[in-house]
Amino acid sequence: MSPTVSPTALAPDDVVETHEQGAANDRTPLLVLAPLLIARWAFQQYAEQHQAYEATVSSLIQAVETKDYYTRGHSERVAAASVMIAKQLGMREDRLEMLRYAGMLHDVGKLGVPTKLLQKTGPLNDDEFASIKLHPTRGFEMVNGIAFLEEATMGIRHHHERVDGRGYPDGLAGDQIPEFARLIAVADAFDSMTSTRSYRGARSVEAAIRELRRWAGTQFDHLMVEALVAAVDRAGWEASVDATDDVIDPATLVYRDHDDPASDLGGVLVYETFGLHDEQQVS
Repeated sequence: MSPTVSPTALAPDDVVETHEQGAANDRTPLLVLAPLLIARWAFQQYAEQHQAYEATVSSLIQAVETKDYYTRGHSERVAAASVMIAKQLGMREDRLEMLRYAGMLHDVGKLGVPTKLLQKTGPLNDDEFASIKLHPTRGFEMVNGIAFLEEATMGIRHHHERVDGRGYPDGLAGDQIPEFARLIAVADAFDSMTSTRSYRGARSVEAAIRELRRWAGTQFDHLMVEALVAAVDRAGWEASVDATDDVIDPATLVYRDHDDPASDLGGVLVYETFGLHDEQQVS
């Protein structure tokens, strides 16, 4: 039988060491659990914050789409198409959420546009079109300074710029246009063309892609257009059931549709190509 060592037989140093080991063992569960508890708390805070962001964005979108029922779902689809393009380009994961917000809020400035203009079924005159063209700036002013939107604000402000420098509001060209804005411009036009609006029917995906490629390098960034084409080929896109694959007669296009490639300057070029004049526009 092994001899029993009584506590009194331990040396003083042994007693101290044994006490410290016991205290360390008592702290071990706390040292293991503390980071997990902190991580859980941080994740809960993030989730609650994220829900608040989503609620804010959703409220703004609902307000915009209440003014123009023909664009119901447009903001979400532009956001989805923007993310599809970005993933095709290999955009970092941490930027995708910001891009999604930018896509969802790209038309928030339309809250400052008269409802009768948004729902007008005929061509816009100069004053009316000038009012429509203010929506990117107004949108930027509405969201600028909201911390969680950050880079999204530039996408909102500049999504109607053109790579040839003839867009608005600032006439930026090429790489001067923020990446988010060049990307959203393509997604915005694509969804607009494949959706029914108050002044025209929807085009098929194939017809919309033809139109995007026609204006690549002038209105749109060629890289963004081809990324969209590749993404749609891979994942598909649900077009309107009434979409047409026919070549659109320029005489049936409403001049100055701000979301359609055949708008404003684009409309002028199309009309000149087909030998048409303003008085031949449909009303």
